Amino acid sequence: MRVAAVSASRNAVKPSPIIFSWELTHMVTFSTIKAGETLYDCHKYRMGNTTMRAMGTWLVKVIEVFPEKQTALVSWNGNRPEVWGLSRMQRLRRSKPVSRIAPITPSPRS
Repeated sequence: MRVAAVSASRNAVKPSPIIFSWELTHMVTFSTIKAGETLYDCHKYRMGNTTMRAMGTWLVKVIEVFPEKQTALVSWNGNRPEVWGLSRMQRLRRSKPVSRIAPITPSPRS
């Protein structure tokens, strides 16, 4: 029984020092999108040639909305405009997520 307790503690997930407040950002519904709005695309990306990942936030400018087709003409990160569908538009956020670094407590010295 003691061995099971030791192996369970080794597999415990350690909290990350970077905290993203995803709960505080509001997801977009297609019916509320207007032309001229600036929204935010937030997702993970690979940090170069490695398996490490980071969270990134990019600006999405809405140029025109087509409610009959449920699509929109948008410019992602300043690139040329392209048409995005309903599922891709619903992943956007109205406000930029706030990232903050959790305080690191120093370990007591002997």
